[in-house]
Amino acid sequence: MTHYPRAKLTHLDIPNIHAVRDSYDSLRNLCLSSESSKWYSSLENTQWLGNLSLIIKVGGVSEKGVFVGGVWGADMFTYY
Repeated sequence: MTHYPRAKLTHLDIPNIHAVRDSYDSLRNLCLSSESSKWYSSLENTQWLGNLSLIIKVGGVSEKGVFVGGVWGADMFTYY
């Protein structure tokens, strides 16, 4: 953060990549199963929809932070 003094660090409580992968795997297994009783509660138990919602939210927050004054982020970042 010392190289980016105007940057704002925001933690949005996204689960780590392993938890997101596990929730996706659970969703995939549910979709491939023939079990239809309590499907919606099983879907909720995968936590996939919540994880996906957070990821989309972060995308929106990131887009708003990168688009500043009519200039997209490529001009504002240094890549190493």
